[in-house]
Amino acid sequence: MQNLNKTLTVRKVDWKIFFINLVTVCIPLYFIVLLGSEIHDSTIQTFFIIASLSVLGLINFMIVKKGSKIVKIFIDDSVIEIKENDKIIYSAKYSDITNYNVYNFINKRGGYVVRLKDEKSSFCSLLTWNNFSKANETDYQYKEEIINTFTN
Repeated sequence: MQNLNKTLTVRKVDWKIFFINLVTVCIPLYFIVLLGSEIHDSTIQTFFIIASLSVLGLINFMIVKKGSKIVKIFIDDSVIEIKENDKIIYSAKYSDITNYNVYNFINKRGGYVVRLKDEKSSFCSLLTWNNFSKANETDYQYKEEIINTFTN
């Protein structure tokens, strides 16, 4: 195997935050649609829907930003280690990993889910881009590094 020894920096969205965000968006969305259908003037209806969805999008963004953390993934010749701050949240030798998967979340722009399982522990998380505004080339390279590490 080639000499890897790489450190990748990605943003991890906690599943708890993901589900809180889902509820926070779906319930108001129901009422936005309900109230929007009661408005008969199309100009006011359009303004109401755009303004409501903008506020909802801002709330969504704030929840995800607050609930995500930067993690470092250390890829070595024989070991993968994931650290949040200085705390190791997952560490395993490749030979001990019994099951893994990396797949896109919603679409290629939404990040990706990494799932790792060994005999002692498991790691499953939504990983997304470091910068919230847009993924850059480094983010896509990190994703490819993770995928290539497990396929090799």
